[in-house]
Amino acid sequence: MARYTGPKTKIARKFGEAIFG
Repeated sequence: MARYTGPKTKIARKFGEAIFG
């Protein structure tokens, strides 16, 4: 989660943290 600090954080939560996690 802390790795993606920026616009990707919002996208990751929309698509699911599993994708950017």
